[in-house]
Amino acid sequence: MDVDTSPLETVLLDTIDLDLINNFSCESQDNVINEFLSTQAIDKHNKNIVKTHILLNDDSTRILGYFSLFLDHITVGKGHREQQKWDFAQKLFPSIRIQALGVDDNFQKKGHGDFLLATAMDYCIDIAKTAGCTFINLEATEDSITFYERFEFVKAGKKGTKLTVMLIRIEDIE
Repeated sequence: MDVDTSPLETVLLDTIDLDLINNFSCESQDNVINEFLSTQAIDKHNKNIVKTHILLNDDSTRILGYFSLFLDHITVGKGHREQQKWDFAQKLFPSIRIQALGVDDNFQKKGHGDFLLATAMDYCIDIAKTAGCTFINLEATEDSITFYERFEFVKAGKKGTKLTVMLIRIEDIE
């Protein structure tokens, strides 16, 4: 999916005024997105476990949205590989996880989620070109599955009762 990303850009979490985090609210996903940004993202970002990218408004006074990435691996079973017509003998693959992606409630339905996901996918493509990586994976809440399917992510299983593991082969988006 092509998304015009020219007028917007993200900045890394450690370059913003951290007080902005307190005003971010994305309550549509069981508060998981708020919780990650307010309680885990800073620590994990500073420890180089996850890198969080922030989309700010024009005057840098509000967080419009964010996404977080980390290196991962994913197991893809033979049946799923055959269903998707992925010709791989192994079942364990290098992957980049979109740990979290959210848009502030006040700024939803304006294309910011599309921009953030397209930007995250672009970063993943760049990483794959230099480090080798097969998939992008994420864990989607029920209300976000159709959003990711628009970008051609496919369901790859369940994690617990509330999350659906989704992935896309990087080769299919380059």
